[in-house]
Amino acid sequence: YAADTNTQQDKMKACNAQAGDKKGDDRKAFMKTCLSAKPAEPAKPESKMAMCNKKTAGLKGEERNKAQTGKAMVVGMSRDICVHLYNEIIKLRPDWHSADPEQGAIKIVMTGSASDMALLRPHIYSAQVKKRLEKRFKNPGDPLRMVIVRDMWLTGFDAPCMHTLYIDKPMKGHNLMQAIARVNRVFKDKQGGLVVDYIGIAHDLKPALKEYTASKGRCGRRVDAQGGY
Repeated sequence: YAADTNTQQDKMKACNAQAGDKKGDDRKAFMKTCLSAKPAEPAKPESKMAMCNKKTAGLKGEERNKAQTGKAMVVGMSRDICVHLYNEIIKLRPDWHSADPEQGAIKIVMTGSASDMALLRPHIYSAQVKKRLEKRFKNPGDPLRMVIVRDMWLTGFDAPCMHTLYIDKPMKGHNLMQAIARVNRVFKDKQGGLVVDYIGIAHDLKPALKEYTASKGRCGRRVDAQGGY
């Protein structure tokens, strides 16, 4: 009730301010109209598909590869987000897709089981297939150019030919440093790695660097989480 009263008082103040120098019947009529007006509807939250479209707009791998050939990893917040992003990317680049693990330029690497929802099942691979995908991704000459992950391959995974990391998942501390380290490996004439931050990890980077420096580059404990939800 108190909240409603405060809202009405705020609306009365706003209408009085808008009424300005109006007097008499004109002011009464204006106030009646102003007070009875419905508040504007809040903007609807951006749909997952719209967010995917924004993110795929930034995936200009061809442009970067013109300057420096290499591979890329995208880190998503959940498994279903990873799949939705994959679907949006292959709409733009249909030739990147293949249901065959030995073919295609883009894959999702994540954990799962046969009981997962239908959306996820096409991207659930056996341990043997994941090992094969790992070899494909590490091979500079293999056409597999991009992988989308949630937790897998973020620690303890070295692919020196990877030069770009797209981050759309909150990370802190040693987990953040380990993820960024995926693109800093020396490889041929590679000038350095590029980290594209979609979610705003910059404010967590300074304390992560401090923790990394304090541990003399060991990043504290070593964890390779493989959950996928």
